[in-house]
Amino acid sequence: MNTYHRHPLSYSVQSSGGHYIHDDLGSRWMPYVSAIAYTFASSVLLYFLLIHLHVLPPIPFSTLAWKLLVMLSPSPLVFALDKDITEGTTTKDGPVLHNSVGTAAKEEALRRIFRFSRIPFFSQGPGQRNSSSSFPKSTVVAPPGLGNFNNSCYQNSVIQGLASLRQLSAFLNNSLESFGHAREMSTHVSLKATIIQLNDLSNTGRRLWLPGELKSMSSWQQQDAQEYYSKVIEQIDKEISQASKLKAMDDGFKSGITSDQKTQAAPTGSQGCDILKRFGFVDLVGPFDNPLEGLTVQRVGCMTCGYCEGLSLIPFTCLTVPLSQRMEYDVRDCLDDYTALEPIEGVECTKCTVLRVESGLVEFLDKLEAQDCIQLEPSEKAQKEALRKMTESRLHAVRGVLSQEDFSEKTLLEKCRLNPKNRVSSTKSRQSVIARAPKSLAIHINRSVFDELTGVLRKNYAKVIFPDILDLDEWCLGSKQSKKEDDDLTENWEADPTKSMLSSPNSTFQSLNRRYELRAVITHFGRHDDGHYICYRKISFESPRPTSLVEHGLDGNERKNDQWFELSDADVTPVSKNHVLSQGGVFMLFYELIEGTPEEASEESSGISSKQSEITLETSSEMPVDIPD
Repeated sequence: MNTYHRHPLSYSVQSSGGHYIHDDLGSRWMPYVSAIAYTFASSVLLYFLLIHLHVLPPIPFSTLAWKLLVMLSPSPLVFALDKDITEGTTTKDGPVLHNSVGTAAKEEALRRIFRFSRIPFFSQGPGQRNSSSSFPKSTVVAPPGLGNFNNSCYQNSVIQGLASLRQLSAFLNNSLESFGHAREMSTHVSLKATIIQLNDLSNTGRRLWLPGELKSMSSWQQQDAQEYYSKVIEQIDKEISQASKLKAMDDGFKSGITSDQKTQAAPTGSQGCDILKRFGFVDLVGPFDNPLEGLTVQRVGCMTCGYCEGLSLIPFTCLTVPLSQRMEYDVRDCLDDYTALEPIEGVECTKCTVLRVESGLVEFLDKLEAQDCIQLEPSEKAQKEALRKMTESRLHAVRGVLSQEDFSEKTLLEKCRLNPKNRVSSTKSRQSVIARAPKSLAIHINRSVFDELTGVLRKNYAKVIFPDILDLDEWCLGSKQSKKEDDDLTENWEADPTKSMLSSPNSTFQSLNRRYELRAVITHFGRHDDGHYICYRKISFESPRPTSLVEHGLDGNERKNDQWFELSDADVTPVSKNHVLSQGGVFMLFYELIEGTPEEASEESSGISSKQSEITLETSSEMPVDIPD
């Protein structure tokens, strides 16, 4: 019977000279073991520190190990071992070459090789929920995810957010029905088809891919979700503009009227209504108005003389609100900062310049009148009289300019004879508020901060709190209560540059029924130049939610037919509303107007009539309004 002996780590090695050298492996490797343990402990500490500072997303160690395996595995070997090469490496536009495939396709291949593509242990991405929030795909009704093979999480999150807006879907349908035959509208068609698939709950568990039309508008440098959102909306508006022009020309030819004659024609009633609507006085939105488009009004005025050049209407499809140096914000505080009265020092004021000229001319005339004319020669008296008449003539012209408030460069040069370099500088105020609220509101939290020490942009990691229901009346023009108690339809626009156009927080203001519900949230994990975007979106079921969602305790405070989901590219997880509202690293918010019955709107607006077209306007002075084209 053979006996096996366990050899210790310590043994002797015979040298060439016949001497034995004692070699202890345990002693020799002990320093390395200590170094490895120290490095591991330091890495764990650094990992949790970076998570606490929101520099890294909360990735579990299992997922982190899996991601490292995917990153370190050579792509040629992975695709050589993958039997099903076409799966995960084929898009709607055709097969993708292996040398151009990113880590997402390689990850899919590794999952098929190891045969655990269905195991939730490896399918969780950044923002993973605990075990009570993870469910098998076969038991949960959920929207489909979007594949990511070229770091396109910023695109996927924006498209998922747009898919949550019901008004946008109706707008795309109306535009295609009206203009689709006049011109190819590829962005409309692609976005509409993608939204339909993302909202089709029969696609539960599927991985969809963005079409080429929605991918081509990005670049290698552009990795920002808000920039991609702006490009998509800009392309949609561009297609509508081009298609409407072609349709107008076709209608002109059909009726025997040229485009030039149509341009010279007087505005029709519908055009006049559109002008009123753009002012915000009519809440009705036509079928071709982008629901994401609203209008801000900007007022710039001198705080010394009170002169205001008028109101400028500026269209917007996304409100970008700033952050400063605080650690925590409420998005309503950000809107306060966005609409706050901002003083600007050292700005030239034409009226202050004319007033100074008037004061100088009056002072000069007073000196002429006070001068003794008895001792003057006849020629000097005539010269003085001519100078007085000339000064009075110029003073009359200056006062005419002040009465008409015509401060154009031509008027100042010809009538007032002012030197352009001799202008008075004063402090002006600038304020931007919402003139017409959109049907669907997009808010961008600007987290970019310029670091004066390094000279580069860095990310602001401040926590931003946001509500489920947002009342926008407080930041809208026309919500300031009128002083006339007998006329509920009178809007009061403040023209004094030293006063805000909005109501003060402690004063009462008339409600215009601009209440919005939260539909989607985009968060960002990581640094300013890289990281990961995740979208949270609300799904509204036509009937009460499936029992698979309610049984797992994810309902929170939601209504019975609403459910929130976390979408990290292709990973889809049901979450509670409270979990969504606790996401402090929010990057974009998508709200949608709550549209109730006229009776409900009347009750919520504290008795304000819904006849918005009969609103009259009051300002403390007449101000022109610049309407954008």
